[in-house]
Amino acid sequence: MISLDYLVNPANYESLCAAMEARKGLEMFKNFLAQYKKVAETMTLPPTEELEDRARYMTLQEVNNPQDEIGKMLALYLSLPNVSHKIVPLGNSSEQNIILKESAPKTYQTKKNYEQIGAEFGIFSKSMNETIAEMGFPVLSGVGPKLERALIGLMLDHHADYGYDEISMPILTHERTFFMAGSFPKHQHNVYKIEGTSLYLNPTIEMQETSLIRNRKFEYDELPMKVVGFARSFRVERGREIDLYTNLHEFGKVESFTVCREDQWEEVLDSLSAMLENLLEKLGFMWRKLLLCTGDMGQAGSFTCDYEIYAPGLKKWLEISSLSYRATFQACSLNATYLTPEGEKKYVHTYNTPGFAIPRVFAALLECMYQEDGTLKIPDCLVGRCGLPAVVKKDTYFSQLIKNKG
Repeated sequence: MISLDYLVNPANYESLCAAMEARKGLEMFKNFLAQYKKVAETMTLPPTEELEDRARYMTLQEVNNPQDEIGKMLALYLSLPNVSHKIVPLGNSSEQNIILKESAPKTYQTKKNYEQIGAEFGIFSKSMNETIAEMGFPVLSGVGPKLERALIGLMLDHHADYGYDEISMPILTHERTFFMAGSFPKHQHNVYKIEGTSLYLNPTIEMQETSLIRNRKFEYDELPMKVVGFARSFRVERGREIDLYTNLHEFGKVESFTVCREDQWEEVLDSLSAMLENLLEKLGFMWRKLLLCTGDMGQAGSFTCDYEIYAPGLKKWLEISSLSYRATFQACSLNATYLTPEGEKKYVHTYNTPGFAIPRVFAALLECMYQEDGTLKIPDCLVGRCGLPAVVKKDTYFSQLIKNKG
C-alpha cells in the first residue's frame, strides 16, 4: 500500500492522478478520495498511522460490510495500484511491453508439442486428470515425476549459489497474510478457501514468504535478506482457459523473496537478472526478457520484467517468471522498516521473483529435449538428478496405460 499521508495531501493530487491513470486506477483513486472526504466530514478521523494499522489488519468481513464507512474507504485504499517507476513504458496491454533482452537463436529437432510427447512417454493425459480430480489438477507418471523433482532441486540449488536461504512453508495461510502481502481484497475470488476456517490454499509461496518480515525492524547491515522456497500452489483462475499442463489450478512453483535497502535495489536487480538468465541458458532455452507497460503490471509492481521461453512444439512464447520490484509498496503493508546510519526509519524495498513456474518450464523442456529418434536428451545440468540418465527412451508401460485410459 501507499502512504496514506501522501495520498491525501492536496499537493500530490495532480501527479497522483497522472500516475493512477497510467495504472488504470484513476477512477478508483477518485472514489477513494471522495470516500475519505465523506468520512472526514461526518466524524473525526483517527491519525493516518492508526488508519494504516487498521488497513493492515482488515478482514474480508470488514471489507464487504456496506455499513462500515471507514471500512469502505480502506477497502478502496487497499485496492489502489502502486505508482509505476519512471522506466516503465505507458501502455494498456501486453502489446506495449518492451523486449529488453533476448538469447541467441536456437534450433530444436521437435515437430511435436508437449502433449503429444507426454503421451508417447506416458507422462500425463487428460483422462487421468479427470478420473482423479478435474482438468487443472495434473497427474504425472513415467519419467514425469523424476523430471519435475529434478527441476525443483536444480532451481533451489541454483538460488543457493546466489546466496538464497531455502525455507519450507505450509500450503495453508491465514486471511491476514493475503492483506499484508497486498493480494486482498482485489484477488479474494481467485483463491481456494477451506470451508469453516479463515485459512486458504496458497496461490503462491509469495504469501508466506512476505510474512517473514511482518512488523520487522531491520538493522542497516542486515540487508539484503534473501529467501527461496518451493510449494504447491492453487488458483481458481476465473475466466482463464485451463489446459493439460501450462495453465492449471494446481502447480509447483519455486519463488524467491528479496528484501533490501533503498540504495541496494539496482544491485539486487542485476543479481536477480543474472541468476535467472544463467539458469535459462543451462536448461537450453531460447528466452527473452520483457519490461511490462503500466497497464500490464500487477497491482503491487513498481516495475516488472517478465521472462518468457520459447516452446518449439507449441510455436509460442510462455511466460515463466515475473521479476517484480515492489519498491516500498509491500513493505508499507507489512510495516517492515530499517534504520539508516543516521537513525532515520525507512521502509525496506522488496522483490518477488518466481524462478520458475514448474509446469511451463516442464512443458517447454519436453519439446526442447525431444529428438528425431524419439528419445529425450536431458540437459547436462539435470543428468544424474533424481536418477535421470542422459537419454530417456519411451516408457512403454505408462504410455500403454495412458492409451488404454483414452
